Amino acid sequence: MRDRRRRPPVAPCAHLVCRACWDGADYSGCPVCHRGIDPADPFLRPAPRPAGEVPPGGGPLGC
Repeated sequence: MRDRRRRPPVAPCAHLVCRACWDGADYSGCPVCHRGIDPADPFLRPAPRPAGEVPPGGGPLGC
């Protein structure tokens, strides 16, 4: 059985969007149909960064 927790439907279009394939922090609409998404939809929240990943801009310098 497929893991539906990673592909819940986005509101209001109800397309199933894989959170591992698309990071909602980079979108303002559905990545499938480009329709606007409800601002409260969990898809629009940034994905957590893996431990040890360097943030954009390189992070602080260790001087």
